[in-house]
Amino acid sequence: MMHYLDTNLLIYSAVNQDLLKRQQSQSIIQNLFESDQLLLSPLSIQELIFTLSKLKIPEAHIENTYSLFQKFCRYEINCKIMESAYSIAAELGYGKNINDVIHLKFAEKYCEKLITFDKDFKRLSPFSKISIEIIT
Repeated sequence: MMHYLDTNLLIYSAVNQDLLKRQQSQSIIQNLFESDQLLLSPLSIQELIFTLSKLKIPEAHIENTYSLFQKFCRYEINCKIMESAYSIAAELGYGKNINDVIHLKFAEKYCEKLITFDKDFKRLSPFSKISIEIIT
């Protein structure tokens, strides 16, 4: 059973902004890594690199973080995923956060569960059959 992690778990695991969230995300990632159940999208990797750069994280740390996570990125975001995500985003007036919907539709295609800290995913749950775990 594959699990998809929203980018915020990757960021919290790499940067000590919140100790509890860092410990939670690192534990989840470690467990999924050990059980070979972790899947990421190209969008997750792009958002991770962008955010670490924006936070002025040293390039060596960004490179190490990229090297760790890129191997879990196994599939492309195709046109069908984009079309599905766009139609939901348009219906919700959610265009500024279309990335969340892309994450959801990518996860729905390849995984059985999406894990995030982002409570906005609660609003998206009616548009998907995938299990969404929002960590509090």
